[in-house]
Amino acid sequence: MKEKYLWTICGIIVLVIIGVLFLKSVSKEIAEKGKILETFEKSAASIIPSTDFVKYSEKVDIDPRLKGKIEVQVSEAEGPKLLVVFKSLSEEGYKVKLYIDWKDTEGKIIEKEKWGLYDALPTITDDSGDKRYFPEGAYDYQIRVKLIDPASYIIKGNYKETSEVKGKIVLLKRENSYNDQEKQWNVKYSLKNITQNEAFSLSSCWEFWDVDGESYEHCSELPTIHPEDELTEIQPLDHEVIKYELSFEIKESSPSHPKTDRKIIEKGRRIRTIAELIYSDKEGYSQLCSQDNRLNFTSQYGEELKQIRDEIYRFGGKDIKCYAKGEEYCVEVKLNSGKYYCASPKASSEEEENVFPTSVCSSRYKCR
Repeated sequence: MKEKYLWTICGIIVLVIIGVLFLKSVSKEIAEKGKILETFEKSAASIIPSTDFVKYSEKVDIDPRLKGKIEVQVSEAEGPKLLVVFKSLSEEGYKVKLYIDWKDTEGKIIEKEKWGLYDALPTITDDSGDKRYFPEGAYDYQIRVKLIDPASYIIKGNYKETSEVKGKIVLLKRENSYNDQEKQWNVKYSLKNITQNEAFSLSSCWEFWDVDGESYEHCSELPTIHPEDELTEIQPLDHEVIKYELSFEIKESSPSHPKTDRKIIEKGRRIRTIAELIYSDKEGYSQLCSQDNRLNFTSQYGEELKQIRDEIYRFGGKDIKCYAKGEEYCVEVKLNSGKYYCASPKASSEEEENVFPTSVCSSRYKCR
């Protein structure tokens, strides 16, 4: 029995010792946290409302090219968070890039952060600054401000011809030009489809390098380019870009009628215009076509219609048919591809949608 009590007393003593040690540990942790808070208060100064901006010149390194030209306004607010705003001291605006080195209680950098691009303007706007919460473990900071001046850049560019476009698409010209009004560089380029019977849906793909040496990619769709066609595009460069590489990707290819067929379709568009002129003069389309279902060369527009017919034949078109009555008409021509182009009052404004695999025009006076 005595042994049982002895063991109980020993257990209580052990628990008391453990409790004392735990309390000492907690007290030490609280003391350390108190020191950290005291250090933070000294480094971050007093917490002020976010609407009151205070200049901390000793915490801001400004690009020498910006000194005397902009003001960097810094404030600290509850959170804690940091607010930085830029303001031009003249009527001129500047593009600036903001870097923050976050530091711990010993002044060591624990995180480097890029905030991005901002406008230093005479009047503060939503694009004049930003705010961030202090990252975990950060109690101080150093701000670096860099001028982004595209006008001073020497832009380097390269074209990479991929195997999928080789023998199909060629780059004819590529040039860089600076837009002083927009304060940015543009790349103007021209390409050509050198095939005879394929149309391509393309994407232009760019790899860009910025002033910090970091790269990123961007692709955008281009209009469909037909055989022997040329296409000219302009790509604006971001303010930070100093180098790029351009390439093309074929997203889709499809058989395409020769360029002569597009010439025939252009003439078909002109027939549609003349048909509307006839309708306006005669309140109907009847005089567009002859009784044997050909284009009517005896009307007021007969000479022009005859010239259009001759050009269609010169480009290889054939089997021109024409049906017209009152409020309706239908004109059809066979293309070199074997398909048929059809024009009517209700035809699509997109001319290539008016091309059909078989003959569709008849005394129904419509294409569909």
